[in-house]
Amino acid sequence: MKLFGLRIIRPVNCIFVFLLTIFAYNISLGHIDVNLAAFLAALSSFLIASGGNTLNDFFDYKIDLKNKSYRPIPSKDISRREAFVLSLALFALGLIASSFVNSNVFMIAIVATMVLIVYGFKGNYLGLSGDILISFLTALVFVMGAFAASDKIPFSIFLIATAAFTINLSREVVKDIEDYEADKGHKITLPQKIGKPRAVVVALTFLVANLFVVYILLSIYFTGIVFLLSIPAIALLFNKVINYLKVPNEKNAKRAQAIIKLMMVVEFVFVFLDRLVINLSV
Repeated sequence: MKLFGLRIIRPVNCIFVFLLTIFAYNISLGHIDVNLAAFLAALSSFLIASGGNTLNDFFDYKIDLKNKSYRPIPSKDISRREAFVLSLALFALGLIASSFVNSNVFMIAIVATMVLIVYGFKGNYLGLSGDILISFLTALVFVMGAFAASDKIPFSIFLIATAAFTINLSREVVKDIEDYEADKGHKITLPQKIGKPRAVVVALTFLVANLFVVYILLSIYFTGIVFLLSIPAIALLFNKVINYLKVPNEKNAKRAQAIIKLMMVVEFVFVFLDRLVINLSV
């Protein structure tokens, strides 16, 4: 295995998962702090997400060989065997790290690992159900962080997890639209079942649901300036997604997916500013 083959874990995405776990920990704790429990929970999230990404590339190598030859396995930066062994090692290390936090975090880590393994084996045939599973895991990151701090989940974490679920589900559907041609004959996705125009409607519906949850969250816990700043920023990004998806070809879907990712970051930043910088004691 070449060192560059380690990009198979998608480190940027996994670092983001690590930070979201720390964020949820602090929201649940009620003040800014990073201790061993928070670090181990975040490390567990990072490792399990890495294992899931690696296992996904292991199963998708035929699709990647045809359409994304730059990926680690098709480019021979890592072999399929090495990728499979690496995924198992990452899952094991993630479970070990979670076991040192508490039983709730350990159970969540087990559930996340099992879901990722099932998705790896069956994900190509699950359609929208597969997208829901991945989005559920995104929401579970916040629950893990909250349980690292307390045995109770604050209502704010419930709202944040719901917002994460809806926006990630929208992104997954848009990603399926982007990969429409590449997935033919390999995967069963929502756009292939109902067509790209209807899939766009589904993606935008989940995105609207996300905006609804985010503004409930900010209206409950908001500071005026943060609330006012968030409205034009998120609305502008939402409008860009709509414009790109008016013609749902691969290029526009890729752009729309990138904007939805940016929306995730922007929402996270606004909630962070509101809850941790302004409203919570440091």
